[in-house]
Amino acid sequence: MVHDEGTQDINTLPPHIQARFSKRRRHNSSFAGASKDPATDKAQSRRASILESRKNLLRARAVHAEKVRSRYHKDSHEALAARLMALQSSLSQAQKSRNAILAKTAAACANEVAKAKQIAQEIKLKREEEAKALKDGMADRLLEAEKRRLELQRARRNSRRSRGSSSSIKADVEASESLERISVAEKKRSKEEAAVTIQRAYKLNRNRQIVRMFMDLGLTVESVRDSPFDEISALMNEERVQRATSRLLQLCGLLQVTKGTTTAKEDVVDTEKACRIFLSAYVILGHPSQVLSNDGQDEKSLITKSKDLLCAFESWVSSASPINSFMGSSSLRDALISAWKQFSTAFSSWKERDSRYLLVLLIQTFAELDLILYKMKDDNDPVSMDYKEGIREQQLTLLVRIRQLAGDKTRSMIKKAVLQTRKARLPKKEDHRPRGAESETPVQASSSTSVAESQLTAISEGPAVDSRPQAEEPLLMGMTNREIVHELALDKNFMLKPRKKSSIEEMVETQAKRAFYDIMREGIENGDMGSWIPQMAQAVREKLLRLFEPAQSFYKVIENAFDIQLIEQQCQVGNYDYNKLFNWVLSLLPKICSPARDLVVRQLIQFEGDFIIRLDKLMDVLDLLILDQTNFTLMQSAPLLIPQAIPYERRTFAAELQSGKVKLDKTRQWLADARDHKYATAMDRNSEGLNLDTNLPTAEAIYNQGLLSLVISLDELKPQNVPEPFHLDIEHLIGYRDTVRKIVISSAIILTVKNLLRRDVRQSWKPLKDKVVALMDKNYKIDATELITYIQETTALPPAVQTHIKSAVAKICNLAHLDTVLRLIFNRLKTFIDLRLNAQGSRQRAKLASAVSETLVSYGMGEQIGDVTTLLESVERLAGYNRITYEEWYNAILEELGSGVANAA
Repeated sequence: MVHDEGTQDINTLPPHIQARFSKRRRHNSSFAGASKDPATDKAQSRRASILESRKNLLRARAVHAEKVRSRYHKDSHEALAARLMALQSSLSQAQKSRNAILAKTAAACANEVAKAKQIAQEIKLKREEEAKALKDGMADRLLEAEKRRLELQRARRNSRRSRGSSSSIKADVEASESLERISVAEKKRSKEEAAVTIQRAYKLNRNRQIVRMFMDLGLTVESVRDSPFDEISALMNEERVQRATSRLLQLCGLLQVTKGTTTAKEDVVDTEKACRIFLSAYVILGHPSQVLSNDGQDEKSLITKSKDLLCAFESWVSSASPINSFMGSSSLRDALISAWKQFSTAFSSWKERDSRYLLVLLIQTFAELDLILYKMKDDNDPVSMDYKEGIREQQLTLLVRIRQLAGDKTRSMIKKAVLQTRKARLPKKEDHRPRGAESETPVQASSSTSVAESQLTAISEGPAVDSRPQAEEPLLMGMTNREIVHELALDKNFMLKPRKKSSIEEMVETQAKRAFYDIMREGIENGDMGSWIPQMAQAVREKLLRLFEPAQSFYKVIENAFDIQLIEQQCQVGNYDYNKLFNWVLSLLPKICSPARDLVVRQLIQFEGDFIIRLDKLMDVLDLLILDQTNFTLMQSAPLLIPQAIPYERRTFAAELQSGKVKLDKTRQWLADARDHKYATAMDRNSEGLNLDTNLPTAEAIYNQGLLSLVISLDELKPQNVPEPFHLDIEHLIGYRDTVRKIVISSAIILTVKNLLRRDVRQSWKPLKDKVVALMDKNYKIDATELITYIQETTALPPAVQTHIKSAVAKICNLAHLDTVLRLIFNRLKTFIDLRLNAQGSRQRAKLASAVSETLVSYGMGEQIGDVTTLLESVERLAGYNRITYEEWYNAILEELGSGVANAA
């Protein structure tokens, strides 16, 4: 034990030496065990992998960059080569085009040079002939003078023979010899020279007669201006004027008629056409407003060239004298020919453009007349037949004029225009006839007649009272029998529509439906089907049964399918499958709905949702089917209801007057205002102050003036000021005024833009009109910036023009009555409607109908032809129906107003 302790003490080192060794050992062990630390190895391997990945990434990037560089160089070389090839091909093509243009220009120049040489040669020959003629004439006059001189000398010497001197005898001998020599020289003249002399004298006399014949006509710009346009037009078409003009134009070289040749057609001038063109210069300068319908640059250039032509012509005529054989000065004749060429070219281009506009206008007018005939195809009363006959006569006249302008393309152009007009103007008819309506057998026909008669009986007895709750009749709310018959009389294709609801009504209805269906959903989910399902089945059953007559097969099928007692019993037990019944109804709808409702029914069948939402949609669809069935019944009854509309409305209005429900105070004031206006107009036109019945307005004219004040106005209609006979037409009058505002505002804006852009006002700009109407909000305001942006897509607008357009649009949209263009368009539209309302007889109406397009284009409303025609047709129908219905009250009021009304024939 002692030995062990000694040994341990000997082997144990002192503490400080032991600490030193342990410290060194820890230091060495850190180097020796570093490679054995797993964390260190992991970090080193991660570092090596990161470095290797970066090297690989850099290597890949370098390879990619090299590929891109090589591909770019390759592509750039190929692209450069392709560009060079394309450039070379384009250069070669441009060179070919240039050579072709140069060749064409050279050929044209060669032709012009050849023509110039030919003209110069002709002028040279003419001048040589003139010089030779002058020389020959001078020689003839010298010979005549020499002859007269010798004869005079001989006569004097004969008087002195009394002395018989040898000198006188010698002189006589010499004179006689000279005379013999002159006679011998005259005999030596050739027959050709004698013919030339005779021809020269003949031409001189003929040319003198040609110039004198034209001058005797007295055609000058001043005389044409002082004469009426119709007289001048008739004078220009007279044969003597045409003959004198053609002979004078041939004399001055404006006509180069080549007879018997067909190779130089471009040099052949139609004599009559050239005469009309020449005489048109007088008419253009004398009556520019009647000939030129526009004041554009082409028209101004044509007027300038007309002045140049007539000035050159008068200068040439003044230079015509016997010295130049009445051929005029050659220089003035050349100036006249040059002015003639310029004028004829300008006139031909203007006429071609004007003919193009005229052709479009004539075809459009023909299509409008065809549309009127199409709408009146079922009217067989004598007035309508006379009106249709007048329209057909106007169509024949238009067809002749169209064929003269269009030639063989007349049929195709008219057919295309008629189809486009019908497609754009006729309403798209949807088939609302229910499929459940079986084809009528004789029994069914009699039943439908009895239905119509029962409806007539109900109408004659008074407005029917519906015994069903109001909630079950949402479709006919606000429509009485009188209103329905009134609408049918104005439009035989009238159809009932769901009543428009205000935003508050829609919100209340939506909230009520939501609450109702939420309660239903909660009750069904809680198992209380007996309180809801039978009622809904009963409602669906009633709506379906209303679509059919009791004698129809579908009526019995629906009546048997909905056993309400059985449904109540199964609901109480809790085993009723309402989805099965719902699916059966959905399968029935495509068989009974009208073709116009196929899409709505298909959407309902394909809709996936809970039962309550689908039930709500089903109720809405059934309401639409009931509406179609009602309209179908109304359409069948219309032929019997329309003839009774006027007597029925008279009876109901008389009953309202008798009961004191309606008074005629507003009507009396309305007619008094119209009478005062027409009377003042008649007095203004009666400058002589003659008190004749023909100078006083008729009752019909006063009524038309009153109707015009209700329809044509830029102010909002106040229902409290509407006359009592128009109380059923308040919505129509509001719609008419809305249409008038849109027409006037859009036309004024379009006309202003055309004038600012210096475009022809006759040229239709339909896309701009559609854009203006699309930008117009309910307050008739238009964003001028959007309008300018749209115009800039096709036309360059300078800043000044943009500013003018913005200010003009703002002024027009504010309905500023002081705006010149707005007031002009409004007055023109009012005049146009007034003329149509006051047309007397079917022939005059047909004549005015054939001139609708031409009149509206001249008024600056060419884009509004369809809208104005539709408005006019509606106003004419309203005027005719209202005038006949309430004529006795109108006449009685006018008689109360006293004098100032002519007796209507």
